[in-house]
This record gives sequence, structure tokens and C-alpha cells, in this order.
Amino acid sequence: PEQFDSSLDTVANTIGLPNSCTSQGKQDYTDGVFTGRMEIYAECAGIGTSMALLFASQADGQTIFLGLQLTAEDDPAIADEISGSFLIVG
Repeated sequence: PEQFDSSLDTVANTIGLPNSCTSQGKQDYTDGVFTGRMEIYAECAGIGTSMALLFASQADGQTIFLGLQLTAEDDPAIADEISGSFLIVG
């Protein structure tokens, strides 16, 4: 899963997250199907918006990228619900 760190950095830098948000650090991700790495950026643009970035792969090697933006009004638990509910079909 560590190979995803550079992908997380590329996406974050491309959309300017390090310049407008505070990284909460990279962490391992696993949900029983996917394994990877995620990084959460908080206090974006000084208005309480957060971004969660996730790169993960299945045992067969298929990889996904998930980007979530939450406003200050959103329940943070929704990010856990979304990140635990995706599949690659086909």
C-alpha cells in the first residue's frame, strides 16, 4: 500500500490542497476488499471544509481513487460510510 503515497501527493498538489488545507497525515486503509492509503486534509480555505483522498486496490490488482469533500455542516461519519461502500464491478 505504500506505493500509493506518491499518487496521493500528486493529486493533492495538483488541486492545491497543501496550500489551502492542513494534512492530517497519511494512513493505511483496509475494508476487507480494498487495501491502500488515504490522507485527510482539514480546515481547507479557512472555512472548515475537509478533503479525503484514497487510493486502494483489490486482490486482483484493480485500483480505485476516491476523493471526498465535506463541508463544515456535513457529518464526518458520512466519509466512513462512503469509503466502505464502493466496489469495482465488471
